[in-house]
Amino acid sequence: MATSSASAAGSQLHNVVATCHLAAKLDLRRIAEHAMNTEHQKKRSKEALVMRILRPRELRCTATVFGSGNVRVMGTRSVESARTAARRIARAIQKAGHDVRFTKFEVQTVMASRDLGFPVHLERLKFVHSHHCTYEPELSPSLVYRMTGGAVLNIFGSGKVMITKVRSAEEVQRAFDEIYPVLQQFRKESHVASASEQEALASLQQGDAEVEYSVAKADYVANAVLSTADAAPSNAAATADGSRGRSVGRGRGRGRGRGRGRARASLDDPPPPSASSMPSPKPAQLSEREKPLLDDELLGSDDDVDEPPTTSAEAAHLPGRDKPPVDDEVLGSDDDLDELDEIE
Repeated sequence: MATSSASAAGSQLHNVVATCHLAAKLDLRRIAEHAMNTEHQKKRSKEALVMRILRPRELRCTATVFGSGNVRVMGTRSVESARTAARRIARAIQKAGHDVRFTKFEVQTVMASRDLGFPVHLERLKFVHSHHCTYEPELSPSLVYRMTGGAVLNIFGSGKVMITKVRSAEEVQRAFDEIYPVLQQFRKESHVASASEQEALASLQQGDAEVEYSVAKADYVANAVLSTADAAPSNAAATADGSRGRSVGRGRGRGRGRGRGRARASLDDPPPPSASSMPSPKPAQLSEREKPLLDDELLGSDDDVDEPPTTSAEAAHLPGRDKPPVDDEVLGSDDDLDELDEIE
């Protein structure tokens, strides 16, 4: 037990919460107007005044003052510092114009920490002392151990212990002296590996590293091949689109160039000549192949042309004759005319 007491002597207090009563009703707004480092808070029916002591460092704390005269001080690291800070708060309120007295000082809770110096197996501790422990690793890394005296301990697997729900340094010491032998039973023993075990572990780690490297390399090559295969159709489509755009651009450029050239040529050229001013066309010179088409065998001889048609039906079907031919057979002869004169 002497060893445990010696180990517990290194406990460190982190926060002391204390209360006191000033035996008077307080006007919080008036105090906020005259005192320094104050903040007046009013939420619905609750009204409070927050006062802070910043210097000296050992008295740095935050005090909450209520209209009933109750004061709560928190943030100091010892009971004596908490008492001194509460007296200074009472003196500042007295200077603001209130007749107050410092009474009923009481420490509500003390929070302290201690390092055990060895890791603790929390699962085993929870299994053996399940009626005292609460352990949920999904929510918090610490195990909550509730002692019969009222103290609450947060135990971490690394060996850190936080002690709360105690009201004095003596209670902190008592709680640690009581829990220390219990935690020694669940101490994690550190195994020192031999030289052969260290060599085997190093070889295994090296083999695992080589396997991981080969797997990573294979994955990289596979991803590169897949990315190249996926990029090939897109590159081909982009090339086709580019060539198509170039051809369309060239076609449009050429069409526009030709259209502009024709428009400029039409504006610069003189107007076309009229039909009267145009010279008469010269007879075309026929080639040797076209000359036989003018022979008498195809068009007939001059004698055939001079002979007139014998009947009016044939004369109607002859081409190039707008008027019917005047023939003796159609009009009659001179003798017939003489006969008509004699009848008249």
